[in-house]
Amino acid sequence: DLEANLEVARYARKELPVRLARRVKSIQTLPFIVGTNPYIKNVYRLYYDAFQTVTAFEEEIRNKEDLARFATVLQGLVESHADGIPMLSQGFLECKKYMNKADIKTFLDDMIRARIGIRLIAEQVISLQEQYTVCHSEQEKDNLTRTDTETHGVAEGERKAGIVGVVHRDLKPAELVRTCASFVSELCNVNYGSSPEVIINGQLDAKFTYVPVHLEYILCEVLKNSLRATVEYSSKIGRTRSSPADFFQSEEDNLDVSLPAESALHSSTLSDQDPSLAGNSEKGEEEGATKPVGHPPVVVTIAQGEREITIRIRDQGGGVSKEDLDSIFDYSFTTVKNENETMSGLDANGGGSGGGNSAFGGGGESIFKGVSRLAMQAGLGGPIAGLGFG
Repeated sequence: DLEANLEVARYARKELPVRLARRVKSIQTLPFIVGTNPYIKNVYRLYYDAFQTVTAFEEEIRNKEDLARFATVLQGLVESHADGIPMLSQGFLECKKYMNKADIKTFLDDMIRARIGIRLIAEQVISLQEQYTVCHSEQEKDNLTRTDTETHGVAEGERKAGIVGVVHRDLKPAELVRTCASFVSELCNVNYGSSPEVIINGQLDAKFTYVPVHLEYILCEVLKNSLRATVEYSSKIGRTRSSPADFFQSEEDNLDVSLPAESALHSSTLSDQDPSLAGNSEKGEEEGATKPVGHPPVVVTIAQGEREITIRIRDQGGGVSKEDLDSIFDYSFTTVKNENETMSGLDANGGGSGGGNSAFGGGGESIFKGVSRLAMQAGLGGPIAGLGFG
């Protein structure tokens, strides 16, 4: 619907300058020595330039041509801001001695929350424009080729599937969990040589309205922490092979997920979807291979109530040490020994693991650095492994 898309674009044209101006003002209120840090200075310039660019665009978006030009402008801004969070994180690592922890947390909470909102508004305009173009550009001609018809069919299929811009009205979290678990399991296998099985149970047919890329980002970050902790703890304590049944036996008393009585529980594993991804395949034993260190599974439970949905991820990775417990939600906290302050560039910081909310890997040279960042770059800017930003 062109008129609906125009309304969204008009809202974005009105709202984005306000939000961008607030970010510019927020950075201006930082202590002078912090604001002059080159990384933070670059972030300031990004927001200032974005404000200037959006305000320079005509206020009234009247037709599809205006909409197309505005979407192109926003696409350029989204791409230019892709490294905003890595730059912020590095800047505050270098300047943390000039601000107290509470002030840094308040500033970054506001900045990241605002960034998510700004990006969501911009990407909704871009995505709606792309969907409209694919659906309607060739409809205006009566000479559709086969390829054009197939392309139109894809876009029409997305519309019927409940995808509106970047929002999915019938998102199945179980499917997204499988995708993220498959991706993270492959990374874990490459980095450690093995990975725990991921079991998904609960209400596998549950649906809700959400932005898939946001949930994907969260799931990947939590799963990376869980798989990494499980593998490292298995190695630490010399854990032998453990079956899914063992896990549920020991966890039975702690299960506290309320499900409607009429909803049957279902369960699936990655090996059900793709046997090659099973972290502890029986094939090796049948062929007389050396028995690997056993990993208990990571269990993802999905529960849907009347007004909310819960996704719980459980692992047996040893938990959080007492000395780290008070710091796990602090920005820049990481369980990787602090090599960041002795390394010079962002790339050197990309491989570690943050305590409760960072990306996953073991030390400054982890393969997770490059692959994980590339995989998530299309979302909220990419995780920053080892900097404690998630």
